[in-house]
Amino acid sequence: MIKSTDQSTSGATNAAATSPVAAVAPRAPLPAVRAKAGGTVRGINDREIRFGMAAPFSGSAKELGHEMKVGLEATFGLVNEAAGIYSRQLTLVAADDGYEPARTADAVRELRDKDDVFGMIGNVGTPTAMVSLPYALEHRMLFSGAFTGANLLRRDPPDRYVFNYRASYAEETDAVVRYLMNVRRVPPELIVGCPPLLPRVALSLPKLGQR
Repeated sequence: MIKSTDQSTSGATNAAATSPVAAVAPRAPLPAVRAKAGGTVRGINDREIRFGMAAPFSGSAKELGHEMKVGLEATFGLVNEAAGIYSRQLTLVAADDGYEPARTADAVRELRDKDDVFGMIGNVGTPTAMVSLPYALEHRMLFSGAFTGANLLRRDPPDRYVFNYRASYAEETDAVVRYLMNVRRVPPELIVGCPPLLPRVALSLPKLGQR
């Protein structure tokens, strides 16, 4: 388990005045958050909102996990320096799944049951999401900003607890096709003949009037 709990307040006053999140981060005290049954919400107390992250920090994909964690820590740091969310500091608890779905199940279970996180953020990978997403939905946990463009996170109607930050694979391919055709003036037949793009190009070309 890799734990990140940097909640330093040094220079908080100056940072709050200059931080880009200072204008949008709520500062007024928030009444105690309560669950429907009357108990406190998992992962939230008067001082902290705790998020979990299951990602590879070992193995061949470890740099993906590392970079996602660095980015989240930087963002959490800005928010915390700007007085947090309703005076609550954001905490990130990261678990290493090695980009192995078999390990992901244990990682997310431990994050919820042992580390008591409010929700998942920044999970890495499509095969691991196939394991972690059903678990999060079953337990009504926030599932935000996963590093995957897979359709399983983009259902219609959307899943109640899923919030995507990055574009889908289909949206990315559509942007590539539009750029190649409209900017680079590449003929459609050459785009269709590109093996890596072929599975998704067929969905994008009709939108551009090409059949």
